[in-house]
Amino acid sequence: MFIIASLPDATKALSLRRGWGWLGGAADASAAVKAALPPVADLLVWVAFALVGYGTALALLALRHGRLGLLGWGAGTAVVSTFVLHLLAWLGVIGFVVGGFVVRVLGAVLGWVSGVIRG
Repeated sequence: MFIIASLPDATKALSLRRGWGWLGGAADASAAVKAALPPVADLLVWVAFALVGYGTALALLALRHGRLGLLGWGAGTAVVSTFVLHLLAWLGVIGFVVGGFVVRVLGAVLGWVSGVIRG
């Protein structure tokens, strides 16, 4: 949520620097996404509602079946799944950034090699 709230402003500021103008399109796109979404505070309220609903359904299920251990399993599942989804998201971001860096370095190296060959 922090990225959604802060990315457009930081990207726009970076695109105004010399040599970073190519980020202007990305800054406009992320600003449009930010404008289309509700404010971050509203998103957090809905996340809280979802967690309360999940906890209530889990408690009712545990009471119905007389197995209070389901509460622990359900809470543990929520924590582990949240961790795994965040891990996957960050791995995707890191892969995107590292992949972009590798593509830029390879482009520079191939450009240099091409210049040397043409000589």
